[in-house]
Amino acid sequence: MAVGGVGAAFCKKVKPIYFFLLGAIGGALPDIDAISLWSKFDSTFGNLFGLTTKGSVIYSAKLWYSHHSFFHSIAAALLFTIVLALLIACIRRCRKNKTIALRNYFPLFFSFFFAYCLHLIGDMPTPASTWGGVRLFFPAKTYVGGSGQIWWWNNYDIFLVALLVVVVITLLLFVFRNRQKVLKYCCVGIFALGVSVSIYQINARQTDYAYKGYTKTFHEFEKESLKEQERILGKPLYKTMCWIDRHIPANF
Repeated sequence: MAVGGVGAAFCKKVKPIYFFLLGAIGGALPDIDAISLWSKFDSTFGNLFGLTTKGSVIYSAKLWYSHHSFFHSIAAALLFTIVLALLIACIRRCRKNKTIALRNYFPLFFSFFFAYCLHLIGDMPTPASTWGGVRLFFPAKTYVGGSGQIWWWNNYDIFLVALLVVVVITLLLFVFRNRQKVLKYCCVGIFALGVSVSIYQINARQTDYAYKGYTKTFHEFEKESLKEQERILGKPLYKTMCWIDRHIPANF
């Protein structure tokens, strides 16, 4: 959504809501490869594609459709961006709506692409685990990242920076926008600030979460990540974030 906000500031023809929406979708889409952990994966997709390997094994493996493989690559970002462009072109053709030239949608496509890539960058400081990072340059077999500077989830401080500092302020800028030129500088500045603070927070962790393969200390690492957040946020805010986390059916 933060990337979408920046893209929307540079485009007058397309409604900002589309940028925020497709930015959010692009940012979440790489984790579609985590569907192999779904409890009914083997009886649905496994049967459909004739997979002999269980979904739980596929998830941790280095198959092209495993987690952190093809869908966590620049190639996948390009493919989905092209699909999006073709989809919009088809919709325009069906509706016979050519009031907005297709080239005016290019900022939307770029926003979607970079939102997708931002997810890949965000995964690089997580542990190497069984993959060794993300397969950024697919079809090359090299995995990038896996430094273990942050834990898989419980990164409440970065979540707050992304949500409050970047997304909320960017949304408010569009609600009360006045001059397009000023809006551009403000959106870019807020985004740059959010990225800078996030990078600082990533490098300010006191615990090294790096591990390769499987680890028996997984739950200990998770406990340490929570202690880290309590240290960074303070007890009142930390307790609030834990409450929110318990009521959201997803790891973040």
